[in-house]
Amino acid sequence: MKQYVYRPRRVVDGKSRAGRFYRGRYRLDGDERDTNVPLRTTDKRVAEKKLAAIVAEVERERYGLIPPAAIRDGAARPLLDHLADFVADLRARGRSRGYVSKVDQRVQRLCRECGWATISQVTPDSFRAWRGKCASLSPKTQNEYLAAAVSLLNWLQEQERCERNPLAGVRRVEQRGRKTFERRAFTVDELARLVAGPRGWIYLLAAKTGLRRNEIATLTWGDVQLDEPQPFVAVRAENAKNRRAESIPLDAEVAALLRGRRGDARPRQRVVAKGMPKPETFRADLAAAGIPYRDEFGRVAHFHGLRMTYATLLAREGIGERVRQELMRHRDPRQTNQTYTDASLLPKAEAVAKLPRIIRDAPLDALESAPAAVASEQTASGAVTKRQSGTKRKSLERCRVRRDESCGVTTRHEPRESGGGGNRTPVPKHFRLSLYVRSHPICV
Repeated sequence: MKQYVYRPRRVVDGKSRAGRFYRGRYRLDGDERDTNVPLRTTDKRVAEKKLAAIVAEVERERYGLIPPAAIRDGAARPLLDHLADFVADLRARGRSRGYVSKVDQRVQRLCRECGWATISQVTPDSFRAWRGKCASLSPKTQNEYLAAAVSLLNWLQEQERCERNPLAGVRRVEQRGRKTFERRAFTVDELARLVAGPRGWIYLLAAKTGLRRNEIATLTWGDVQLDEPQPFVAVRAENAKNRRAESIPLDAEVAALLRGRRGDARPRQRVVAKGMPKPETFRADLAAAGIPYRDEFGRVAHFHGLRMTYATLLAREGIGERVRQELMRHRDPRQTNQTYTDASLLPKAEAVAKLPRIIRDAPLDALESAPAAVASEQTASGAVTKRQSGTKRKSLERCRVRRDESCGVTTRHEPRESGGGGNRTPVPKHFRLSLYVRSHPICV
């Protein structure tokens, strides 16, 4: 290890002149080269003191006694300054304006109501206490506030402004069974009545393509390819929610509808130039079509429910899971199957009707008396079982008696059948028992 201070020299008019301010140079154990630092002082003793402090700080950082300088600087800065940098980075990465605005608003509210001025004041207990006071917020909204704060803290950790995310261990609120807002899909009859209205062609386009509201609003005629063998709609990456360019095939009904409305429109003109329905307009169209906004189960008929209708119609037609996932442009198939498929509209009764016939030798009317016959048959079979068990028990007892009687070994002189006398060879007990058991299987 070495360290010293010096004043850099340079040649001016053929003469070497020393600089006014001191600089420091040091190399710690394990370093491959020297490190130069400006000391910004003209006093040598002050320069040596500053260099010694710098070297001591670097050594403490290297051996883990203190956090790095970037983390210490980040801990000293106000949390709202970090939030401003994070929001600017989100915009630079191309995140949607609505998402950036919500993250900014939610984190600012947390800083204000939780008392977070710096990173060190962000604690799990303070967030849980705030969440406990906000009972009016739905579980989904509470989880969104947590996600906004976690995204900021994860970014700070990636930028080496903090050592760890203090909210990493906070669990999300359970949402299942506690939803305050649940969409539903439209039935075919409801969709037909809705399509009959003045803005019905927009609703049909949404229900048969799965396009989101913003994707329909930004759709241009250049994105609609109607002259191809298989017409399709191209969703540009800048307009898609997942920022991926995709193409969605069109069925004959929607393709014919769009051909009738295209006319001589230019490629850059929007498909829905005006009249994109707002929420209140959509509710008025529902009322005109006789469709309740909220059903008996509390589910609402929302514009985004048309996208849910698209996924449900595909499932009703037996389209495979992988194909439905691609058409819905989801990364996770569970989102397609659980969130966007209305199970109440699936053909469950038709599926049960396709089960094979098991009892084929009797008409369906005769099966109504089958339970009584089965019960009587079970009673009779029970009696037979008891009798069989009793017979088997008696046979086992006789077998045990015979076996006990045959367990002795006798040795006596008996005349041979050939007429000659002599001694009979004694038979071992286990051999005579094994012969008896083989000839009487019931004893086994």
